[in-house]
Amino acid sequence: YSNPMNYAKYLYFLNENNEWYELVDLVVPEGITEIKDFSLMNVKSIKTIKLPNSVTLIGHHAFNGNSNLREIYMSNAITEVKEYAFNSCEKLNSVYFSGTTKEWFSINFGYQANPTIYATHIYFLDENNNWIEPSVVELSENVTSIYNSLFVSFKNLEEVILPATITYIGGQIIVNDEPIKKVYYLGTFDEWVTISMSSSYNPMYYSEHFYMLDENNEWYEPTNVVISEGVTEISVPLYSKKFPI
Repeated sequence: YSNPMNYAKYLYFLNENNEWYELVDLVVPEGITEIKDFSLMNVKSIKTIKLPNSVTLIGHHAFNGNSNLREIYMSNAITEVKEYAFNSCEKLNSVYFSGTTKEWFSINFGYQANPTIYATHIYFLDENNNWIEPSVVELSENVTSIYNSLFVSFKNLEEVILPATITYIGGQIIVNDEPIKKVYYLGTFDEWVTISMSSSYNPMYYSEHFYMLDENNEWYEPTNVVISEGVTEISVPLYSKKFPI
């Protein structure tokens, strides 16, 4: 609680003309590698944050309470965002990330640290260096759980690629209040049936198409259930529109 912004209403800086100003557009200089804990907490004047490629870590509560923040630009150099980093940024509209969706989901986000909890949109750079809202998202191997809010900012999402590391699904993959159209799973059927989830959260049931990889590493839609000898537990409800058991 040593940060004066826990108590102050305004934060002023000196510009090149030696005049006081409130920070509105924050541009962090190249060479800074870390945004320290609590460093810009409750700075309500900030509307835009641009982080350089050198930043790899955003500390806990770093931008907590920046209630007028509208846009943030983040690079794919970021590996960790600690708890409550973007908590209470209710007016956040857009997140711009200069990497792939797989790189985005490889970031280690702490509790209430992911800015897409509040953001309306998230944009990524395509091969032509244009900002786009992707229609296909691939999760990284360090993702083990899926919740309702995970894709809330992905407004154009149509297809999701799930890694075999998923162990828990605690919500439907919903886009614009509609279930996801296509789900691709990179694991085997034997791995799929051990994932912990309820029947309503099983994308086999609610997605238009659900694909797995066969022994030739080609995508297929399962229509029959064949579980290998040696599997000791079936956690996932196997009823689906595709094969009513």
